[in-house]
Order: sequence, then C-alpha cells, then structure tokens
Amino acid sequence: MKTTLKAIAAIMITTTLFVVLGCTKENIFYKHEYVDLGLPSGNLWATCNVGADSPEEYGDYFAWGETKPKSVYSLDTYKYRDSVPYTGYGEMALRASDDAASVKWGGGWHIPTQIDWYELCHETTIEKTTKNGVKGLCFKGSNDNSLFLPYTGGFAENELYEIGVRGEYWASTSISGGLYLHQWFQVVFDNFDIDIQSVGYVYHGRSIRPVRSAE
Repeated sequence: MKTTLKAIAAIMITTTLFVVLGCTKENIFYKHEYVDLGLPSGNLWATCNVGADSPEEYGDYFAWGETKPKSVYSLDTYKYRDSVPYTGYGEMALRASDDAASVKWGGGWHIPTQIDWYELCHETTIEKTTKNGVKGLCFKGSNDNSLFLPYTGGFAENELYEIGVRGEYWASTSISGGLYLHQWFQVVFDNFDIDIQSVGYVYHGRSIRPVRSAE
C-alpha cells in the first residue's frame, strides 16, 4: 500500500508540475527557442541554426539529405552519390528520417520548404545588421518580432567559403530538372540580394534553420 501511495503521489506531483509550467513531453525533450513573426501560415522559426547555441553562431553544416556534419563535403562522401537520378534523392521532399532538423531536434521541427522560405522573405521587412560582431540579416515580422540569420558561408570539400559574406541555407524541397536530374533549393543571401534558388551541388555543406508549425 505504501508503494502504491508513493507512486500515486509521484504521478500527482509530476502532473501538477506539467500543468503549472505548461510543459509537455515534447517541450521537455525537444525544447528549442523560436520566434513568432506573425506569418500567415503561423510558422514558428527557430532562433538559432542546428548545432548552434545562439542566433549569431553558424552551427553545423550538412549536405542535403544527410543528418550528420562531416569534415569533407564532396560527391565521393555524399550519402546518395550512387542513387538515381544523378546524386539524387528520387523524391521531391526530404523524408523526416533524412531531415537533419527533424532528426536532431524532433518535436515537429523540420528544414523549411521552398514555400516556407518564400513566406519568410515576402512577409517580413529585411535589413542588413550585425549581432555581437557577426554579419547577417534581420527579418522583422508584422508583430515587430525579429529573426536573425548570420552569413554562414558554405562548405566545399574540406574548406569553408564566404563565411561572414553570405548565408547559405537548405530548403527541404527540390524540383525536377529533367529525367536524370533534380535541383535542390537553397537560400542564398548577402549584402545585395536574397535568392531562393535551385542548386546542383547537393553534396556541399550548408546551414539549417529549423521551422515548425504553430502549436
């Protein structure tokens, strides 16, 4: 009886804490800060990149469809180098098991789609800025909340390029460029332009800024 009472008491205490703190299992195990920019979709954007602890940190770099950072980003080291179409994935969007944001963070987080990026770029006011000495862009929503994305550069072979000069971030979607060719979307921004573009170098390392649907 004592054991049963202790167990019941423990459950009651845990339940009370969850109610008082407004917590869920998802928030306990996958807690990452986000910002609500008042977007039409209700999307919530993470405040930092995968592998980073603050908004101005670059975080880790990933090839498209891979979930672990590595030291060399080349066709020879690419997970899907032998697939068809050429260096392709064969699907138009990443599966959750190949989405680094979903795998690393869980809790509904995922790499933004092309449409997610379009919304962010067209439903916010964008300006160049510096945060703690790191250059990047500030996206300001209609509700005056803002999101900072640093100029992360990218990774080719074993070298970083254009770090602090431009940002390169993955989208989770692709388009078909022909029978044996897919093009994968990336978002590139620098001092002069923001470009949501298709790219063939799917095996290069780029940053990931996760997004999730409204809770």
